[in-house]
Amino acid sequence: ISMVPHTNAYYEYLPQGYPEPNKKYPLMIFFHGLGETGPGTPATLPYVLRNGPPKLINEGSFPTSFTVNNVNHKFIVISPQFTDWPTETDADNIINYLIANYPVGINRIYLTGLSMGGGVVWNYSGNDISHANRIAGIVPVCGAGYPYPSHARTMAAANLPVWATHNSLDNVSPLLWSSKPW
Repeated sequence: ISMVPHTNAYYEYLPQGYPEPNKKYPLMIFFHGLGETGPGTPATLPYVLRNGPPKLINEGSFPTSFTVNNVNHKFIVISPQFTDWPTETDADNIINYLIANYPVGINRIYLTGLSMGGGVVWNYSGNDISHANRIAGIVPVCGAGYPYPSHARTMAAANLPVWATHNSLDNVSPLLWSSKPW
């Protein structure tokens, strides 16, 4: 299923008991790295399972729920395969598609991504305050995107929680893209 022009297929993880009547679910969208791009065919879609939440889900080690302050949360997790580097418009249109087609709690949308995908997460949440206000939190991993001071100001203005991680030995995406102090 194509959600946007740069993706022809995606993995969906639906929590146990899905759907529950009148329940809105938190949504996690995982944006893969450049090495996992492909046309969304049965031969290439499994590339998306190499890293991150889709890998954990595929291995059966992704938690079926999370308990915070004695409240249990079960996530919908969507992991699209991109044919090319996704744009901010792609990310926005994916969110729109998922809200229209799944029972998503619109105040509980989380973005995470690796390398190329982490760069998309940085750019989507940092370039436009309306995008930053749409999401509940981000986890860019080794994000391939420069940390512009304006991005930090945009995310701060939206009070957007950010948990950026980066391998200090990364030879593809420089560490300073996740750790540059302003």
